[in-house]
Amino acid sequence: MTTPLLEVRSLARHYRVRPQRSLFGRAMTLKAVSDVSFTVHAGKTLGLVGESGCGKSTTAKLSLGLTPATSGHIAFEGAALPKQRNAHWRELRQHMQMVYQDPLSVLDKRLPAIAQVIEPLTIFKKTTPTERRERSQAMLNEVGLNQSLWNRYPHELSGGSANA
Repeated sequence: MTTPLLEVRSLARHYRVRPQRSLFGRAMTLKAVSDVSFTVHAGKTLGLVGESGCGKSTTAKLSLGLTPATSGHIAFEGAALPKQRNAHWRELRQHMQMVYQDPLSVLDKRLPAIAQVIEPLTIFKKTTPTERRERSQAMLNEVGLNQSLWNRYPHELSGGSANA
C-alpha cells in the first residue's frame, strides 16, 4: 500500500474563552475541532463540507500547520509536519494548499489570472521568469482556461467562462 500524501489523526483545536457578560466568569473551553481523522492519497481530492462555524477552515489551517493543534498527528508524505514554521515547513508548504469555497474572496482583485498563477512560483523562486510564465500557461491550459481569458481579472471570470 502506498504512503498517503496527507494523513491526519485525532486532530483537535481547543480555545480557552471567557463568558462575555462577566469579568470574573470562569474560563470555558471551546472545542473548535475535536477528534478529526482523514487520509488523502496522491491524485485524490478531499472536500470538507458542513454548516458555517463547524470547523472546516480551522481543520484546513491545522492540517497545513498554519494554526497549532491542541492535539493530534499530521503527516505529509509519511513524515510528521514540523511543529514550527521553519525552512522545512516552508518547503512542504510549496506542495500544500487549501482552496476556499468562495475563490473570489481569496483571489487578488488587482492581478489577472496568469499573474496569480505565476506569483507562487516567483515567491518560491522557482526557475527563470520565462520558465515560470511557460509553466503557468501550461497549467492554465491543463485546467481548460482559454488563452483569451489569461489576462482577465477575477471579477471578469465566471465558472462557465473556462472555454469561452
